Amino acid sequence: MQPKGEVDRDLIEALQIATRDLLSVALQSLDRVSGIKLQHMRLLIAVHENPGAASVVIAESLGLSPSSVTRQADRLCDAGYLTRNQPVDNRRMVVLTLTPQGEQIVAAVLGYRAEVFGNAIPALDPAVRASLASGLSELHQALRGDGAGTPSRSLES
Repeated sequence: MQPKGEVDRDLIEALQIATRDLLSVALQSLDRVSGIKLQHMRLLIAVHENPGAASVVIAESLGLSPSSVTRQADRLCDAGYLTRNQPVDNRRMVVLTLTPQGEQIVAAVLGYRAEVFGNAIPALDPAVRASLASGLSELHQALRGDGAGTPSRSLES
């Protein structure tokens, strides 16, 4: 076992390869819909995963500044994928909601990704599947700043 703090070059190389593979799947999934950029799809998926959440909460979940989310939301509202709502009891809060067109695009993208992953997973040894799920979950927490990794601001796009 490597001492804490020492870099595992083989693991970093494996993560570089996995990043390329996952980015390829993400970009291929966008080919299923037209006119959507990767950063906009991240926002649409975050709204999908956090229904009724304030835009500031969406910004935090993505590691973005609220102004970045506002700019992206402007474009997505203009394109018909999102709507902005203000609760009557809190006029300062802005809630982003997917339109039916936005829901359709998110479903198409997530469905494609699930199909690609679903086709690849059976090729993995069951023990590898379990450790991969656990390891990716821990890596996600570390990258989000919840572990010993970089603060979530580093994920800003």
